Amino acid sequence: MSKLAAQYIDLPDEAEHPHGTYAEVLPSSKSLRIIEKIIQKLGINKPTPSLEIHCTVTYSIKPCPGLVDYEPDLPVSARIRGFKIFPMQSGGNCLVLELDSDDICELHEYAIAMGCTHGYDEYHPHVTLTYEWSDNQLPNLDLDNHTLTFDRWNVKALDPTYIPGK
Repeated sequence: MSKLAAQYIDLPDEAEHPHGTYAEVLPSSKSLRIIEKIIQKLGINKPTPSLEIHCTVTYSIKPCPGLVDYEPDLPVSARIRGFKIFPMQSGGNCLVLELDSDDICELHEYAIAMGCTHGYDEYHPHVTLTYEWSDNQLPNLDLDNHTLTFDRWNVKALDPTYIPGK
């Protein structure tokens, strides 16, 4: 967005998001069932609860409340690339489905253009299957080259007390 355009848009007050802004896309019911079946096939004991399965677009410590009014062109799709293990800041590992999606990456880039921050060197669209992956090995499971659809957009104030998996 240009500086000139920003002057004419009534953006929400940053006080509404004092600790930052969080945005995510949520899977369609069909895609959620695909993800749940993958979790079941892997026999994950402590999976991400179904109602919490998502793909983070931005986790910005800088307030970016203007995203609340943004209406992305949904649905967006993502091809499952495979599994990846991410280290947790609190220790341990989480297991994720790594996604390949130009659409989700564009949403992330839009968030950055709106002033959101990103705390990592690169953005990797993914869906977390579990925050308690005790194995250091990637699962050996054929993912059938699935494509997931995300049909809902959610933006909220960042919760500074949130701890993944708790």
